[in-house]
Amino acid sequence: MLYKTIKVAVSLLFATTAIAFPIPFPLSTGSCSNEGTVTCLSDSTYQVCASGQWTVTLSVAAGTTCSGVFGTTSSSSTPVPAPAPAPAPAAPAPAAPAPAAPAPAPVTTTPATTNPSNEASTPVSASSAGVPQSYSGPASNFPASSAWESFDNLWQLNMAALQYNDDAADIASMLTAIQTVAGMTNGLIDERVILAIIMQESSGNVHVISTNNGVQNNGIMQSHDGVSYSSADPAGSIMQMVKDGVLGVSGPTGGPGVLGLVQQYGNLWEGIRAYNSGSVDASNLSDGLGSTPSYCTDIANRLLGAKSG
Repeated sequence: MLYKTIKVAVSLLFATTAIAFPIPFPLSTGSCSNEGTVTCLSDSTYQVCASGQWTVTLSVAAGTTCSGVFGTTSSSSTPVPAPAPAPAPAAPAPAAPAPAAPAPAPVTTTPATTNPSNEASTPVSASSAGVPQSYSGPASNFPASSAWESFDNLWQLNMAALQYNDDAADIASMLTAIQTVAGMTNGLIDERVILAIIMQESSGNVHVISTNNGVQNNGIMQSHDGVSYSSADPAGSIMQMVKDGVLGVSGPTGGPGVLGLVQQYGNLWEGIRAYNSGSVDASNLSDGLGSTPSYCTDIANRLLGAKSG
């Protein structure tokens, strides 16, 4: 009865005030059944039910908070960012001493978006998008996301390779999986990064064979002991392959995904390096440490639209 009284009081407090009430909620562990469910642990952390297991504690993106009473869950794919403050009203224009000339047509600008697939798309080719570049050194030497092509353009650039390997239904399932799983990372892993890694690891071929370089790597993201394509459940297996690569594979033989590695190393490019090689020389991300030296450079050129297929 005391717990219910406290829970009601906390719920009423959140319903009547905009002030966050930062009471941390215990981390869930083990299996879960509501796939994609998000649980707010505090105003800055959350966890997701993915691949039948609760993830480790995940941090929200800078400038956002995990909304709702902590410990409650939502079926939405990501914690809801705090609303941005309304812009200040524009100052009234001074009265003109004489009849004013007709005002020019207003210029409409497109606000920044966390969903690159909503950006305007124009047909591009790898050659028109730029010449492949060579990158080395620390993460700061690699291109920022503001320089990347839009998701729609990158998707179009790689369409020929996708159509060569996959049928229309599998391509549609891959697009859904990329956008769904990107949403589950609360903006930490861009859908363009997921697409670039898929094309780098398998050319988008859902039927790609598994490889073993000391560990078993499966699926379109060649995840550590993840699942492979299933003709009995094409859409479900494609979704799981992307989840395995981004969110990681649980269990004693599993391994971290891109999200966990980015959080572990503190930036995107070191996380990508670790996804390929398992370890990182932060001073030179083109040192493959026994794996592919050009891996980060290849991903960078894919994101810039200078490499496809």
